[in-house]
Amino acid sequence: MILASCWALAGAAFGVRVFQSWWAHGPINPVTDGPMPADFFDSELGALVLVFLMGMLLAGLWLAVMICGFLYLRLAGLTARWRKAWISAVAAAAAVSVAFLCVSGDPVPLFGQVIGHPDWGLLVFSAAFLAVGAIMVAIIIAAEREGLMGQDQQDRP
Repeated sequence: MILASCWALAGAAFGVRVFQSWWAHGPINPVTDGPMPADFFDSELGALVLVFLMGMLLAGLWLAVMICGFLYLRLAGLTARWRKAWISAVAAAAAVSVAFLCVSGDPVPLFGQVIGHPDWGLLVFSAAFLAVGAIMVAIIIAAEREGLMGQDQQDRP
């Protein structure tokens, strides 16, 4: 549950940060129509490096969440429906991550960003990270409760 929460919060924070970077007023770079570079991370190469770093963190957390969830569900001996639900949640998490990284790498063509007036679509990714993270946590909690109820019924004479 903690790893799923970390993945969701990291993704939401990245979404807010990308939105905020387009919200800032300042000179416009004529090449990218984005913010004028103030340092390395505001250049095109710097933006790609940041997208790569965000991708590595999100992928690492996603992989850890996926493996831990599968191991927990397998060791708990729960029905296949929980594993199917987990597969669906993990697939949704991967889709949100990939879509966010693609959009944050080049948001102008998809959302028509203008400095000072960004499209609110980037904040939708923050909400999507939080929603998918909540779904993953809910699946683990519900599966744990079913496992505990099953143990109680087995312990009764």
